Amino acid sequence: MMKFVCQITKEYGVATMVDMNCIMIDGSGMCGGCRLTVDGKMKFTCVDGPEFDGHLVDFDEAIARANIYEAQEQKVFERRHHYCNLQAMADAEEAAQKKEEK
Repeated sequence: MMKFVCQITKEYGVATMVDMNCIMIDGSGMCGGCRLTVDGKMKFTCVDGPEFDGHLVDFDEAIARANIYEAQEQKVFERRHHYCNLQAMADAEEAAQKKEEK
């Protein structure tokens, strides 16, 4: 979404800063996990950002990097069924009400 907002604001000459919220592992730039290209130069979100001129960020590269582990993340998600705590509370309340009705 940021990519397309930046494309529109560039057309109208509106300065646009973006906050590149990526996973920052060590916060020192040593691991390279938050690397992105801004104005043709390599930057590290944890050291050089996280705010950058949105018209200069290579969003295609950032999106591609974010999708590198998509298959692995999907496998983990499938193995580890997430159960919302709020849903658990609602289910417990419903069970208690049914028990009281009996």
